Amino acid sequence: MRTRLREDASFKNICELLEKDDPHLRDIPLIEKDRFLGFFEELALLRNSGFVNDRVVFYMFGYYAVRCVESKYFWRGLYARQDVWVVFRDFAKQMQETERAFEYDPREFRL
Repeated sequence: MRTRLREDASFKNICELLEKDDPHLRDIPLIEKDRFLGFFEELALLRNSGFVNDRVVFYMFGYYAVRCVESKYFWRGLYARQDVWVVFRDFAKQMQETERAFEYDPREFRL
């Protein structure tokens, strides 16, 4: 999944724009925004199913979920409070909480 986030051209572009909450995020086509949010929803489902723990998901992917949910520009054309995004919003909220309290412990990062 990390390869998908890092190597998909659209995802890579969105991540770069999220770094500074760039106004160009408004111009990303809705289908690309939907794919990006769907990626994090897939992660949330994996985490909710117990396949990976919160701290590993945060460490590998949470940064961009937090940047996305906090973005002023990404949500143009999308209604963030719409029920269709409830899994993403819940995931991002949990990643925000993890970000605030994160301390690295190597014992928590095992297969």
